[in-house]
Amino acid sequence: MSNNLPNSNNDGANKNSGSGGSSGNPPSPIEPVRQDVKQKVDKILNK
Repeated sequence: MSNNLPNSNNDGANKNSGSGGSSGNPPSPIEPVRQDVKQKVDKILNK
């Protein structure tokens, strides 16, 4: 049981540091997704 606690703590720390570090990078991968969503929304609005 005491092994599970340190493991979950490590996982949480890794996820936090990962999301914090990648927080600077995602804007570029997100942009194409936003464009895709915009196109789909436009198609729906045009109908």
